[in-house]
Amino acid sequence: MSGEIKQPKTFICIDCGKYTKPLRKQRCGLCYKKWRVVSAPKRKCTCDPRCQVMISSIRYDGKPNYYAKMHNHKGESHWNWNGGIQKDGEYLVIHAPYHPHKRQRNTIAYHRWIYEQYYNVCLLPYVEIDHINEDKTDNRIENLRPLYKEQHTSRHHKGKSKKQL
Repeated sequence: MSGEIKQPKTFICIDCGKYTKPLRKQRCGLCYKKWRVVSAPKRKCTCDPRCQVMISSIRYDGKPNYYAKMHNHKGESHWNWNGGIQKDGEYLVIHAPYHPHKRQRNTIAYHRWIYEQYYNVCLLPYVEIDHINEDKTDNRIENLRPLYKEQHTSRHHKGKSKKQL
């Protein structure tokens, strides 16, 4: 009898009917995860105090659930919203989804946006905004001026040849 190989016991899942090694409550792993979420206590979605949608208190991965599907805070209602201004490297950028020269993530440079708003213009893509005092965080209107790309490059790379750039 010592040479016999023991076969693992398999059961029929009470939800899907497949032969499987039981996880808990005579259910396979997938059905148990679903059952656990369905049988979890319900609570209100926390997206807004007026929201009355009831949701399960846990997600399929076992983590707590706070929002109903598509109810999480976005844009101005997000807890970390600061007017759409973000830091991108050394420059500030602002969320501008309808700007004609927006970047891939719907942003434009903040100093460019300030200049366009102050003078009520839409700058062409080959025009760059230069910080006169070369402080990239100083976005006062008197510190900003428009330059062509060639002028802007030559201003910041004086004395360097094209090979060194």
